[in-house]
Amino acid sequence: MTQELFGFDVLIQEFLEKKITTEAFEKRYLKKYLEDEDPISDDQFFILDELFVFANGYTEDVELLNGDSNFYFNEAQLREAAQKALQELRALK
Repeated sequence: MTQELFGFDVLIQEFLEKKITTEAFEKRYLKKYLEDEDPISDDQFFILDELFVFANGYTEDVELLNGDSNFYFNEAQLREAAQKALQELRALK
């Protein structure tokens, strides 16, 4: 069964191909995740939700990144999470 991804896959792919900046991806992904009302499966939700954690915690603030918190992620970590999410979403199709 093919599952509709409602543009999440396109947005992630644009980020991975560096067609949009990290900051643009962060803003667009968070907005889409929070405001999108298209029906998605539970499997899709868990994948997109994990990527949300990385996008929401994205920062280039060295002090935050070097702190004791596991809530902040740099660009490389966000890209890695995006790549993983895209692979997992495509595997669901």
